[in-house]
Amino acid sequence: MMFGMLVFVSANHFASAVHWASRYGYPFSQSFFQYYPTFLQEKLFPFQSDFGPGALWFIWYLFFYSLALLPLFLYIRRGSGRGITSWLGGFFEKRGALFLLAIPIALVLIYWPPSLLANFPIFYYIIFFIYGFFLYSEPSFQRGIDKSGPIAVVGGVVTMTLYMTLIFPVVYRMDLGNSYWPMIGDGPGTWTYTLYCILRSFNCWFWLIGLTYLGKKFLNFSNRFLRYANEAVLPFYIVHQTFIVLIGFYVVQWNMDVLPKFLIITIGTFVGLVVFYDLIIKRTNVTRFLFGVSLKKKLLQEERRASMPSEDGSAE
Repeated sequence: MMFGMLVFVSANHFASAVHWASRYGYPFSQSFFQYYPTFLQEKLFPFQSDFGPGALWFIWYLFFYSLALLPLFLYIRRGSGRGITSWLGGFFEKRGALFLLAIPIALVLIYWPPSLLANFPIFYYIIFFIYGFFLYSEPSFQRGIDKSGPIAVVGGVVTMTLYMTLIFPVVYRMDLGNSYWPMIGDGPGTWTYTLYCILRSFNCWFWLIGLTYLGKKFLNFSNRFLRYANEAVLPFYIVHQTFIVLIGFYVVQWNMDVLPKFLIITIGTFVGLVVFYDLIIKRTNVTRFLFGVSLKKKLLQEERRASMPSEDGSAE
């Protein structure tokens, strides 16, 4: 996380500073290394006035949540906490019971609690973090997903249709901002806003349960490509924004239509990520460690274990 901030997010901020200086015509003559101390002083750490984690905001969330909830999770995994998990699993194993978990999500959206950091809705995303822990802590939760999954997929389609109808109420007005609220009511505190938050919450939770169900049913297998992708996903996530920003910084200045620019940036980013991962990240244990990839010795052990015959005589 810190490595990504120091090396890649800093490059994003530098490119952004150069871009905005050029766009609005104010002087900016610093090199990247001259700008770097500014990044360290203003954007590197949380609780700074202009903290800018870039695409790594997601990892910061997980880091803070893990620290804050570790005592609770340890209690649940040990001793009397196991009884609580077992009871909850038995309840939510019933068909449709998992959908009740959308209610806390809706309440947080309706009665938005104060955040410790600007643009950092801690109390919203932490709900999903806690749910994720419980869903994979007991087999009964997984059986609940199997029972509720088909209903969740249908519910996701229905609520998504209604949700998009609210966001795009007029064909020629397709803006996602607050400007669509006058068409269906006022802002927070009105009954239309409350209904919207309930719809949004259930839509989100329906899809999380539904996609998990579909993944368990149709994607529960492995092959060489999936093992490669599974290992590469975190490095791709850490580096992807930097490739997009740096390639886009030059491409947007070219005299061509938007679609060709989009295709060049998209394809160039993907190809660049694959090459960067294959030639640099995966080659040494040092780079693998810095990007959160399993070290080579551990990876070989995992692959050997995966290729061993299972009890029924087939490879896992």
